[in-house]
Amino acid sequence: MSILQSYTFGTATRIEKCVRSGLSALWLVVGLAVLALGCEFESEKHAGSSGSDAGACVADCDSAPQDPTIEPGVHLFWATHEYTTACRYCGEYSVTTIHRQYPDGRREVALRNSKRSSQGSSWIKPYTIDGRLFTMGFGSSTHGVTERALDAPRDKILFQAVARPASCYAVVGDHYFFSNGSQNSTFGRIYPLGASDSQPELLDTGHCVHASMGRLFDVRSWQDTDDRYLYLFIYEKDPETGEDLRELEWLRWDSQVYEESWKVVFEQDHAFLVLEEQGENEGITILRIDFEGRELELVYKSARDPDWPFGPGFEVSEADASGGLIAVGDSTGPVVVLDLVSGDRTYLQLGFHGGLQLLNVE
Repeated sequence: MSILQSYTFGTATRIEKCVRSGLSALWLVVGLAVLALGCEFESEKHAGSSGSDAGACVADCDSAPQDPTIEPGVHLFWATHEYTTACRYCGEYSVTTIHRQYPDGRREVALRNSKRSSQGSSWIKPYTIDGRLFTMGFGSSTHGVTERALDAPRDKILFQAVARPASCYAVVGDHYFFSNGSQNSTFGRIYPLGASDSQPELLDTGHCVHASMGRLFDVRSWQDTDDRYLYLFIYEKDPETGEDLRELEWLRWDSQVYEESWKVVFEQDHAFLVLEEQGENEGITILRIDFEGRELELVYKSARDPDWPFGPGFEVSEADASGGLIAVGDSTGPVVVLDLVSGDRTYLQLGFHGGLQLLNVE
């Protein structure tokens, strides 16, 4: 088994009842008047990110006690999302919970973010890079970036910034890069990240940006005219300017063998390509890309795993790598964590809806 242990975990949302039964008609009228004010108990202290659409914490914003120490090893973060009603007359709220699993298997709610549904959709998910923890807040018109302290992510906010909506993002030092993951993607940056006067700046070329070990990468893909083959190109970019430095690798695979859903993650000097294979060998395939030797190596194939517990139909929706581990998840909950050195596998059922992230603390 890897250092990530598999435990059964259940979460329960505490809902504060705003109206109690047995009230007389007079008290009910008075109660409703108070309720009109009481249901607006949004707290910017726990906001997932800045800006009106960034999402503010309401009602049940508390979580497990924060750990004053940071345990060395690989920490796992993920997000779950649900809709709930805080009280009978308060309306519906969207609630995102960020969960954390420590290297020894302990789990806790790192933070919880809620917003009234009538104010527009809003949710957050974790993002980790080079030992740092961020939450990305996705609103109807803004994208919030918040760096949080590892020892108390709920209470210690290091900085917040508002960026353009993006599906791909990367942090290198005090540069924040964002793009929309397509050939004609909007690509830009915020620099320096965290400064009060920093504004998003548009740059030239970027499809889907990634970062690892202080390096900035761009993953570009497209299919040929008959939609048979998918081509993938990986570029390294200048982390100061966002300009292309060199092409690192290009790959091609047959869409009749592999599904269109795929992920690329970076760890040390390698990239890992996660594919969904169809047919006789249905399942996930993980390939290691060596930039220096420009070689491709098979790392894992679930069809050959005698202990694979999830059966067919596993759809790759999230992936991340850190500290010698790679995690691949299906948005319905199944997750496999692979130790890239020993080959040990850990199988988890997280019920996550996005933001599966690994963070190595040394």
